[in-house]
Amino acid sequence: MEIIGKEIRVNRGDRATIRLKRKDENFSVNDVIKFSVVDKQDYNKVLLQKTVIITESSEYADILLTKQDTTFGDVKNKSKEYRYEIEYNNDITLIGANEDDDNVFILFAEAGDR
Repeated sequence: MEIIGKEIRVNRGDRATIRLKRKDENFSVNDVIKFSVVDKQDYNKVLLQKTVIITESSEYADILLTKQDTTFGDVKNKSKEYRYEIEYNNDITLIGANEDDDNVFILFAEAGDR
């Protein structure tokens, strides 16, 4: 997995961790982080959604993606581009749709099984 700016790149079927950092304060116990990957043409078509509940105060929050989490979509060759959103406590969008359209999630193809 690789994160460049706001662009997240991951191979289909790989595990990955997205680490968020608070600038001015810590995440608190029971804070909720929701990570969603959506179709770039239709934000109502949610392909992946992970909710993380913070269990201890920390400046970091980790969003763990499993093999099953990253095995969505039909990526036959090269890559497929989606969009993502990170929401905090169900009322603040940390990263999401904007005029720069830079909330890019790229899923690269994986080899099939024989």
